[in-house]
Amino acid sequence: SFELAAQAGLSFSFEAVDLGEDAHPNTARITLRAGDRRVQVTGSSIGGGMVRIDAVDGYSVQFGCEYDTLLVVAEDRPGTVNAVTGWMLRQGINIAFLRIERDRRGGTAIMVIETDQPVDPVILEAFEDYDWVRWARYVPKIEA
Repeated sequence: SFELAAQAGLSFSFEAVDLGEDAHPNTARITLRAGDRRVQVTGSSIGGGMVRIDAVDGYSVQFGCEYDTLLVVAEDRPGTVNAVTGWMLRQGINIAFLRIERDRRGGTAIMVIETDQPVDPVILEAFEDYDWVRWARYVPKIEA
């Protein structure tokens, strides 16, 4: 509730924004800030307790939170996918789905990696240690 948020020291505001004609009617864009960190997520409640995430920090993504999900934004260069998936292999993490989008050859790419088991947050730190990784985020699956 708004009252609980205020008691917890959280501030919030609501703004009407144009998400485009193709946006699902139950779509929201949420911007979260904590200190100097910020993340913006656009997603929809698509019915039946299901959600669909369409964008994170301006990157187009498509996932539904049925799986634990890693998002990795990195330079598009040879060996990137091998390094990330190899690290996951060594941790015993099975990849259920992997999608990659890039803005252009040699530009920036985002990997959406849905996994069969939870991912230890340490993996995010390991990925961010690579100089070609801009950021990595973990989205736990939504339990029904």
